[in-house]
Amino acid sequence: MNRNIVKWINNRIRELLIFCLIKIPNLTFTIFIGIIIFGVVEIFIIFGESYNIKQIKDCHKFTIGNLISNDRTLKNREIDFEYFVNGYRYTGISKSYPFQIPIKQILVLYPCADPSFSQMMLTPEDFKEYNLPYPDSLKWILPYIENK
Repeated sequence: MNRNIVKWINNRIRELLIFCLIKIPNLTFTIFIGIIIFGVVEIFIIFGESYNIKQIKDCHKFTIGNLISNDRTLKNREIDFEYFVNGYRYTGISKSYPFQIPIKQILVLYPCADPSFSQMMLTPEDFKEYNLPYPDSLKWILPYIENK
């Protein structure tokens, strides 16, 4: 599932819970409903992510992406990136990395069937997650990882 959609869903859930807290006087009922809604969304996210990871493992491609975050030197922040497939622009959000990313262009992995889901590929752990060999062309990043 596209991480932008996940963020949108989480924002709508927060708005719904705030609305319920204001409009429904019974706090216990509101909390109960909030937990149920949150649980359903989390299940949806988990199954969506699992499905996308399976799609990538079945058939995947690589492309070059560009970091579009305001400050790519910040540590422990999600990083926005963009990439193009068949002339269409896609965006993604990377996981947090505990080191500064010293580059602007990155390697992006996406499933053949749905290029809107993607994964920024930078560390050996990123490649291990998909049972892919770590390329020699990225070994220059290893000192940055070790010097977190």
